[in-house]
Formats: sequence, C-alpha cells, structure tokens
Amino acid sequence: MKKLLPFIFFSLSLLFSCEEDSSSDMSPSFDSGGNISQGGSLARFTILNDYLYVVDNTSLIPVQISNLSAPLALSKVEIGVGIETIFPYNNHLFIGANNAMYIYNLDNPAQPQHLSTYTHFTGCDPVVVSSNYAYVTLREGVSCASPININVLEVVDVSNYAEPFQVNSIFMNNPRGLGIGGNNKLYVCDGDFGLVQFSIDDPTIPIQDTVYTAHSANDVIVRNDLLIVTGDDGIYQYQIGEKLELLSVLPITY
Repeated sequence: MKKLLPFIFFSLSLLFSCEEDSSSDMSPSFDSGGNISQGGSLARFTILNDYLYVVDNTSLIPVQISNLSAPLALSKVEIGVGIETIFPYNNHLFIGANNAMYIYNLDNPAQPQHLSTYTHFTGCDPVVVSSNYAYVTLREGVSCASPININVLEVVDVSNYAEPFQVNSIFMNNPRGLGIGGNNKLYVCDGDFGLVQFSIDDPTIPIQDTVYTAHSANDVIVRNDLLIVTGDDGIYQYQIGEKLELLSVLPITY
C-alpha cells in the first residue's frame, strides 16, 4: 500500500491541473502562462501546454501530447547522474539531482536547452521556485547517496537563470518536499518532524513561524487557499489561513 501513496498524490495533482489560475507567477499553480499541471516537489514528471516532461535517473524526455490518443516521445536530453525531481516555472524546467540543480529553457518546448547548473552537497534534492529565488532541500539518507549528514534548506538566487548562486542556508531535521503559497509562506515537509511553515516576506531570509507536528510530512501541493500534505499514514488537506485548518484526512493503512 505504501507504494500506492505517490500515485494517489499525483492523481490529486492532476485534479488541480484542470483548473487555470492566472493571478500571479509565484509557482506553477499561479503561472500566468496557464495550462500547466501541478504536482508536488518530488514529482518526476510534469505537463506544460502540449508537452509532458519526464525525468529518469540520467535524462529528460519530452513527450508531445497535443494528440492525447497518440503521445509522441521526442529525443531524450542527457543531463547527468542522480536525477530526482522536476519543477516547471516561467517557461523553464528546474531539475533536481542528488548533487545539483539544472535549469533548462523551454523556448523550444520540444528541445529543452540547458542554461546552467547549480552544484551543492550530495543529498536528496526537491526544488521549488518563486520569482527570483529557488528553494532547495537537501537531506541525508541511503536513498539520497549522501556521504555526509546534510539536512538544510537552501535559498538560491535565480534572477539570472544562467548564473544561479546561493544566498542562504538553513539547518533542518530531515527536509523533503516543499511548496510556496500566495500568502508569502514557504511550507517544508520535515519527515517525522512534521510540516514547517516559513514566512518569506524577505525571500532571501525564510523565518520559521509555525511547526505542525500532528503527523509526518513528505511532500506538499499548494493550490490557492488549499494545502495537501502526504504523510506516512495518509493524505491531509488543509485550509490556508493565519494558521492551517485541517479539512480532511485520507488514511492509508499498510
């Protein structure tokens, strides 16, 4: 049953992708380009307009889906090793690997072009982007191939996509998936330590203001005023306000 949890979570993300919101460009859920799917930050595939983008351990595969009955896989783009996640933002793809974040331009959506590489310590590497800043979590663990104990939230300046650089690093317990709300809040899943809410009024200095410890937190989707979190034992839906209000729980038993 545990293996089904990511698929259930992705199904929920597809429901979100059916709604279009052009109010802002904070994250995929607010992308002014429209027609963009929204998954969690641990996703290995995403949809942008007529293309599905999929990452495997070493490469990026664009798939043309303008004809849904006959999807067409296009030429594979080799990236490197240890590729883990993909996040679309502002006509670019931000691809997380266990030792780097890669930025690809989508001016030609059928042939993504590499712009830059931001290297970091080896660790599991989800990434989300808001305006001029990317937020990256790195954590230890056997599955992350991390040779050192590294558990941090990094803030990366991406105002120039060709030259990203780190501007801040914050120690955490075991950070995983993360998401950005339109309320200037950054939500970071911290595994067994719960969900951490940061204020990002100054996007370079996330300030921790609340920790929700009622359950574990692995990944998160933020959509308008709703927040959905996957934990080890279920999927939790919250209303975003001054504080998060629990709306529903989909329990998962093993």
